[in-house]
Amino acid sequence: MPFVYAIYLFGAAGAYLFAEFMFPLLGATRLLAIPFLLVALAMWILAPPLHVRRFVAVQQIAVLAILFIPQLEGGFLTLYKGDSFQSTHSYASMGFETVHQQWGRYSLIEIMQAPGQDGYIGFYNDIIQWDFAPGNGFFTHSLGMLPLELAPPGGRIAIIGAGAGRQVQYARKSGHDFEQILAIEIEPAVLDAVRGSLADRFDHVYEDSRVQLVNHEARSHMESTDKRFDLIYLPSVGGYPQMMLEPGNMTARLRPLFQFIGGLFILLLLLFHDSLSPWANLALLAPVAFVTGSFFPALFEAAAENPLAVFAADSIGAAIGSMASFFIPIVFGFNWFFVFATVMFWATAFVTFLFFRNLDTVPAQAVAG
Repeated sequence: MPFVYAIYLFGAAGAYLFAEFMFPLLGATRLLAIPFLLVALAMWILAPPLHVRRFVAVQQIAVLAILFIPQLEGGFLTLYKGDSFQSTHSYASMGFETVHQQWGRYSLIEIMQAPGQDGYIGFYNDIIQWDFAPGNGFFTHSLGMLPLELAPPGGRIAIIGAGAGRQVQYARKSGHDFEQILAIEIEPAVLDAVRGSLADRFDHVYEDSRVQLVNHEARSHMESTDKRFDLIYLPSVGGYPQMMLEPGNMTARLRPLFQFIGGLFILLLLLFHDSLSPWANLALLAPVAFVTGSFFPALFEAAAENPLAVFAADSIGAAIGSMASFFIPIVFGFNWFFVFATVMFWATAFVTFLFFRNLDTVPAQAVAG
């Protein structure tokens, strides 16, 4: 049994790392096919009966053949994507043409050109996210121009979620002569596209000497800098309110407070869950789950420079959690599961507190121009 768990832990960490580095090279379809080949290989090594070995051989040949089918990725994407009014399918029917398609770190990035004009729209996972027009960045007059118009001329502005640079372009061309335009974008594939093969079409928007481009998560970057801005503009990052509500993503002062409150609620669950109604138990459990879910996104972000450690911790934690939830109720009874969960919650809260207290925040490095 220890040998099996060791294989599981190292296999999970290795799979995460393999997917991280090979996904941009292989694409989604071929990456998904590799596990079938590896499972078949493992079955072959285990020396099954002859008829099973023949079946495995046929499976391997079939999967290998699929990997070499031309336009395999395109066929997969046709199945993967939808046909809503916000999709590339809908815009293609209106004459838009795809000029760039790439799997990014966080999503499938696609850029389409408007018919008969130098205008572009960008899609993340087949949902439209931004548009860009050479000139001042906008296709038409828009309320999105207003914050930039109200910013003081010669001031310093920060644009969070800069994407292809529509707001950056307007800030460059508006005549306000801003001293600095800080552009923060988390998805490197978008920046690679508009600064690479599409740079001329996007008017070299990020090459202006006043533009400081940062490829990083915005909140931690802003926390790590002592610079002050006349305008901090968030044009298109409002789709993730849970990221702003999670205690693990709040300031260091609030994080321990929410963890302490969650600890009190789990203690109440431990002491009184038998005498409480299901609704009362649910009311106590909800904030505990809320706080628990905030531990790991914050830790993953803070440990981003050491992904192997994060993946190993994730694998070990998953294994321990699976064993605990399976064996403790059977061996000791369900009441002891609350004891175990309480101890683990408080231990995690304490370790998280120590982790962030000792964390030296390193400012993000600007992207080289």
